[in-house]
Amino acid sequence: MESKCQRRKKTTIFRMFLIPLTAIMLIQSVVTIGTLVAKRIAGTLQEYSGSMMSRLVENRKVILQNDMNQRWASVNEQELAMTEALQQFLDEEDMELLEFLDSSEQKTRFMELVFPDCLAMIQNSSTTGLFFLFTGDEWEMAGEYDGFFVRDSDPNKSPANYSDLLLERGSKTLSRQWDIPLDTNWTTRFHMAGEGKDASEYSFYEPWRAGREYGEAATKDLGYWSFPFSLEKGAAGAYEMITYSFPLRYEGTVYGVLGVEISSKVLRSYLPAKELNDASQSGYMLAVEEEDGSYRPLIGEGLLSNTVHSAGDTFFLQEVGYSSLSKVASVSQNGEGIYAVSCPLKLYSNNVPYEHTNWVLLGFDTEDDLFGMGRQLYVWLVIAILIGLSFGVVGIYFLVRHLAVWDLAFSACILWCGI
Repeated sequence: MESKCQRRKKTTIFRMFLIPLTAIMLIQSVVTIGTLVAKRIAGTLQEYSGSMMSRLVENRKVILQNDMNQRWASVNEQELAMTEALQQFLDEEDMELLEFLDSSEQKTRFMELVFPDCLAMIQNSSTTGLFFLFTGDEWEMAGEYDGFFVRDSDPNKSPANYSDLLLERGSKTLSRQWDIPLDTNWTTRFHMAGEGKDASEYSFYEPWRAGREYGEAATKDLGYWSFPFSLEKGAAGAYEMITYSFPLRYEGTVYGVLGVEISSKVLRSYLPAKELNDASQSGYMLAVEEEDGSYRPLIGEGLLSNTVHSAGDTFFLQEVGYSSLSKVASVSQNGEGIYAVSCPLKLYSNNVPYEHTNWVLLGFDTEDDLFGMGRQLYVWLVIAILIGLSFGVVGIYFLVRHLAVWDLAFSACILWCGI
């Protein structure tokens, strides 16, 4: 049986080693966890997730913006060619512009003259349609307007026989001359309700108004991007598009409007929601920022885009503690907040005679997808530290007990040998 002296010595050695070593382990763990908190490791991980998403949305915006400005809007360079053709036509017919605009026969002849060049324009671009309309004397009243509208069903192909084209508006003569089929909703002329009376007609009336009021402005400053609309007004499942259009001017008078269409289907191909979230719990949206700070959805792709769009005609974004992220106000997905990255599109110059010019590309993702991995990593770091502390304390406990036993045994052996 151990003597009281031996037990006392064993306890003293045990405490001598165990308490300091355990204290050192605790202090090290507290310092490590404190460093994680002080350095805002969790916030840094979340900020990193937000910046990664921001870069994806920014890259997508650059692609879309470049095509809208450099490929689709480049049609405004055709104003000079159209006006030169008109000048030559008027000189050959010895006519004034107003006399020309009053003659349906002369306008028809002019359209037949410029139609081949317009076909070449649409075939050499990635747009899905092109339209031209003559203006008139009265813009506030409903009226019928001469012109044509050609749609390209496959802008990625350009067959020599124009087999991928459809005539939406225009005379049958154009259809027969160029062997272009008539679409099911074809009509000869454009029926317009009057300026400001139908939002689906803004692609015609807005450039016409801007050309009248700002006759000296450069053509690129009068180009107008429309909201999504359909020629078949109010029809279920109608073909939807946006357009870019601008006024055609001759000696200070607006005689027509020329523009191109880009189908919503083509636009959605620029919005691959899966690149933000492999599980498709994300979304892209083309929207317009209003003067009150709200956003008006135009075209979207992805589950979260549909969720936000279905919540109302407009929505707001709230600031959060991340420089690159905002949060959609009053909208959630399965109880989770929806976070957004907003990237402005530079489609207009600083001073243009239009409203709703602040177009933006929005990327959406759920709170869990953005921050879930970072939060889990942070929790596992803390758990790993605590587990390491626990193993360390237990290891020290058994090690010290072992050392204490061997120290007592060694002392007893020395005493026995001395005896």
